[in-house]
Amino acid sequence: AASVLAAFSFAYLFFREFFGIRAARLALLLLLINPVVWYNASRSMYPNMLFVCFLTAALAIFFLARRLRGHRSLACFALAGIFAGMAVVVRPAEALWVGALFAAMTLFQTIGRKKTIAWAVLAAILPLLVVPIVNNNLYGSAWRFGYAVNEKPVREAVSLDAAAPPKFSQVDLAGQIFLRFGFHAMLALGRFFDYGMTPVWWFVLPSAVGLMAGVSRLGGDRSRSYVLSWLAAAAYLVISYGAFNAEFFTDPGQDPAMGIGSSYLRYWLPIFLFASPLAASGIIVFRDRLRCTPWGRATTALAVLLFTVLSTRSVFYNGAESLSAIARDTAA
Repeated sequence: AASVLAAFSFAYLFFREFFGIRAARLALLLLLINPVVWYNASRSMYPNMLFVCFLTAALAIFFLARRLRGHRSLACFALAGIFAGMAVVVRPAEALWVGALFAAMTLFQTIGRKKTIAWAVLAAILPLLVVPIVNNNLYGSAWRFGYAVNEKPVREAVSLDAAAPPKFSQVDLAGQIFLRFGFHAMLALGRFFDYGMTPVWWFVLPSAVGLMAGVSRLGGDRSRSYVLSWLAAAAYLVISYGAFNAEFFTDPGQDPAMGIGSSYLRYWLPIFLFASPLAASGIIVFRDRLRCTPWGRATTALAVLLFTVLSTRSVFYNGAESLSAIARDTAA
């Protein structure tokens, strides 16, 4: 809980850097009632929320370091690198896009500061040194991770021999990082619409408006750079995880994708978390358009109220994986 609250504070600092105080405050409020974030923050044993906590802290501290000079700046850049490295340790599968993001930021935001780049890179490598040790203990090789996708379904693949790790839990480093489920763009987009956008449509609609505003003349250069970076990361995550067949690891007859407990939403958590300022911008666009009407001032309050009601229903009461259903099944 403490890490999630800290991540929210860092998220506000990061959003403010690109969208200003007004949009950042609303984005933080929407983040608090974002159903995807809310649900995953409440579930234990899922690394996805911890991953975005470390990533958000790294991003916020990185841009804070740009405002500083001397040893304080170097220390903050090193701290940002450590948090970025810890994010990759938690979710090695995200190393490609996280590494590309920080490489671009480090090169373009620290031009002419070679010492800064060196500190950030060395600090990011430091947490990664533990990964080969852990993997060697878990999988018998320093460069093996996660689960493979070319095995039989889980219910058939799990070994009865407790001394041997199941085959589906072993895949090499390259297979874990690069499009591990293959390239199926249209299939991935269809799954993103069905299993990503549809369950949280009330969050998607204002985010789409904010996205269009960000790439148009309504958005400044800084918000436009944020939107383009978000689009690039989102495209990779959608194509990468949208090719995943959730039925592969699900019991027969159980719908693996619908509802807030979908594994797809868990993998796409960074998309929805970092879309919060886009949703806030979309609501602000609506409010500005209606400012001369009786509904103008109430637009933000009504939107937040609607978000809260729909998110509460989705997280607590909708489907077999809602929190109330899980609590009921646990108590039974």
